[in-house]
Amino acid sequence: MRPLFVAAARGRVPAAEVLAARPMASPLRELAMQLADISGIDPVSAYQSLSTAPDEAPMLMEHAVRTASGRGTTGGRAAERPAGPAGQPPRLVLVVDQFEELFTADVSAAEREAFIAALHAAATVPAGPRSIPPALVIAAVRADFLGRLIAYPPLKAALDAGPFTVGPMSEAELRLAVTGPAAEAGLAVEPALVEAVIAELRAGTGGGLGTGVLPLMSQAMAATWEYREDSELTLRAYRRAGGVADAVNRGAQAAYDTLTSGQQDAARLVFTQLTVITPDGQLARRRCGRADLYAPVAADVDAVIDVFSGHRLLVLGTDSVEISHDVLLYAWKQLRDWLGDDQLDRALYSQVVTDAQAWDGGRDPSYLYRPGRLATIDAATTRWQDAPNRYPSLPATSQAFLRAAHHAASRGARRRRAVLAGLLALVVVAASAAGIAVNNAASASRQHAIALSGQLATESLAVDASDMQTARRLAVAAWRVFPTSQARTAMTALLTEQQQGGILVGAPGFLPASSMAFSPDGTLLASVGGDGTVRLWNPATGQPAGGPLIAGTGLGGGANGVAFSPDGTLLASADANGTVRTWQVSLFTNPYRALCADVGPPTRAEWNQYAPGEPEPGVCR
Repeated sequence: MRPLFVAAARGRVPAAEVLAARPMASPLRELAMQLADISGIDPVSAYQSLSTAPDEAPMLMEHAVRTASGRGTTGGRAAERPAGPAGQPPRLVLVVDQFEELFTADVSAAEREAFIAALHAAATVPAGPRSIPPALVIAAVRADFLGRLIAYPPLKAALDAGPFTVGPMSEAELRLAVTGPAAEAGLAVEPALVEAVIAELRAGTGGGLGTGVLPLMSQAMAATWEYREDSELTLRAYRRAGGVADAVNRGAQAAYDTLTSGQQDAARLVFTQLTVITPDGQLARRRCGRADLYAPVAADVDAVIDVFSGHRLLVLGTDSVEISHDVLLYAWKQLRDWLGDDQLDRALYSQVVTDAQAWDGGRDPSYLYRPGRLATIDAATTRWQDAPNRYPSLPATSQAFLRAAHHAASRGARRRRAVLAGLLALVVVAASAAGIAVNNAASASRQHAIALSGQLATESLAVDASDMQTARRLAVAAWRVFPTSQARTAMTALLTEQQQGGILVGAPGFLPASSMAFSPDGTLLASVGGDGTVRLWNPATGQPAGGPLIAGTGLGGGANGVAFSPDGTLLASADANGTVRTWQVSLFTNPYRALCADVGPPTRAEWNQYAPGEPEPGVCR
């Protein structure tokens, strides 16, 4: 590509037509209109072809080359261009200036990729009977944007082939840039002026003539022309204009000072809309449609545009407005003050506008903000609305973009809630099934324990006559396995039997009795009845404390008196025939503990004899 570009620059490649273009909101549309102007085809059809099938761009450009070459024989524009070496076919030369605007202007991602694909195909794919690429594409791009070009394979391939680097102007070239245009306009340039311009440019760039000096010099010379003396540009005029960078600042400030107060407020809104702050804090120009520029009074916007375009600080298109060159972004102090105020919010504002333009190209949902990012934007939007003099209303496209993002977020939230509800239902079903299984297992274990407890209680009563100690151990084992009523009855019966030795024979006679008594500490209540039983109660709960005690053995079978010892450890009862019995209270309030303290657990031999194969529980522990 580089040798071909050099050859074209030296006139060795004949050009059927030279097209100059700049990326705009729709670079494909601009390219289609220029091709249609050359070849006479319908611009709408050309645009649709480039949009839907950018790889077919070589055919459109080959047709344009043939049409332009045909006009050369009839006195058209191509007839005035010099012919190349014999046998060298003409080609279309397409110059894309300020190619970096493809990444900073309001160009959608789909439009950008299609435009790059069309340029690449036109420059590399043979077409027509000559079987050569129909176009030579020259893209002029700033060096600081080369990193973005690498992300696109066609552009990376062009870079790998060797770009044609346009470095900073030499001092001789810069001198010619000062004197040449003046000579073309019939103006003389004082030599001291050239030296002053060179010296100031060197001082402003750290001693060298770096990139970006040409627009500075251009603005300074335009300001110098305003103070020219007859037909000569003098050093005195240059000083009066304020020099290079100051010329831009002074020119912009002078234009601003001519505005009314309301128009100055509008200027702030206009220039902040025409400027983009990138995520890394860099400033870039943004092209806007006139209808998109917002201010409370529309007439104020028109006045701002008229004044600043008259000072060559704004460039007007058919229906678009943009800042004339990047130097204004840094040289005009007033603009820097505006943009420096709440720079993070301004960068966020610029990002929303840029993202909305990218989304609007095809309205792809993947471009929409996620809920977390959307919450940040909502908070910023509230701040912007509270400061209408500093932040213009978001363009209609940006507002539609945010509405779509909210709609998508709500729809996603509903889907997530539905999924969570489904998962919860599955968890409930699984938990219920597990619970049923656990309950079934627990129920089976419980039934087994109840059966074993009953078996041990029965065995304890059966062996009581022959082995009282074993009987009592089996009774406490039955209660430990499961506290059934059968186990309690066995323990109570054995304890009652054990207490028979404590009967005191009183005076003969039959006296029916009905009485009750509280223990000294008030924690137990003993009652007697005509059925010959003594019962212990827990006054706090109203529940029996142990089983009933058989106290009445006389003719009437009743008991008529009961009393606790002063320390509450013994209980005495009197039956109808005058018999008095004493009971250890602790034995009946907790028979399990009483028997454990009395005889202990069954031995291993006893357990294996009466409960063979069953695991031995921790009895009396």
